[in-house]
Amino acid sequence: MINADEANLEWHVFASYLELFVQQGIVGQEGIEAFQSTYRDADEYCCLFVLDEEFTNFVYIPYPED
Repeated sequence: MINADEANLEWHVFASYLELFVQQGIVGQEGIEAFQSTYRDADEYCCLFVLDEEFTNFVYIPYPED
């Protein structure tokens, strides 16, 4: 979605889905159920997969209220 190099940013932003995370080995077959049980309502939260030097995890950020 956003190439950090082209936009002069520190972060790259990509859209993805669980099946792709499984195909790439980020989420194992045994982790699918755990991911689904912690997944939050997509109408209320943005799910981010954060990959940084010292932190790698899924983070849920609530959308601002109107």
